Amino acid sequence: MPRDAGRLCGLAFDNNGGLWTALQDGWSAVRFSVEGNLDRVVSLPVAAPTGFAFARLSGEPALYITTDRHLQPIESLSKAPWSGHLLKVPISLVIHKASHDTDEVARRLMIG
Repeated sequence: MPRDAGRLCGLAFDNNGGLWTALQDGWSAVRFSVEGNLDRVVSLPVAAPTGFAFARLSGEPALYITTDRHLQPIESLSKAPWSGHLLKVPISLVIHKASHDTDEVARRLMIG
């Protein structure tokens, strides 16, 4: 990972053995394949994602993401008002190998 991509924070394995981690201060989540290659990047509308869990509580399975707001600069919070919330991203949005832009994730994001 590039030095300025953020700090690895939180881990979760998907059904295919892929490892997901948050990039705190990197505005994104990434997936590493079983072979250890970076194969997915999902941009998020928050600067500091901190943890992950995959679950199916009702309907489509989702990736739940915890986020931080306490240690974020005020400038970051003004751009990311969802910081500090639990985010729910539908699995269909993260299973594709293509990167996703923040606007697409924000449109389909459910906030808890």
